Amino acid sequence: MDTANDKFLRDKENRIKLLFSSGAVPFVSTFDFLHKLYTHKNSSGKTPILPVFEAIYIKKIQLPAWKLAIYCNVSRSTLFNYRNTIVNDFNTCINENLITEIAYTKEEDK
Repeated sequence: MDTANDKFLRDKENRIKLLFSSGAVPFVSTFDFLHKLYTHKNSSGKTPILPVFEAIYIKKIQLPAWKLAIYCNVSRSTLFNYRNTIVNDFNTCINENLITEIAYTKEEDK
């Protein structure tokens, strides 16, 4: 059984999924950036956040939190922390226009 915090977090994730699927450039760029960031963190051994990101935003797996934690091979508290990290990273990228700045900087380097 999901708690109120789980449901609140799932609502945030669903809103982000809608933004990603809208096809709008800032959201697609943010999705690509976060996927690359989490891939790097996963491959460097820092955090295994990538399986959580992929399960929720790519595979769009709909499971209760405890089953999703098992699927991602993390504890339920770690899953909750990673899910919050992903939501916070998304909001930071969008609110701070980080993706636009990164793209602009890359264009200047060429």
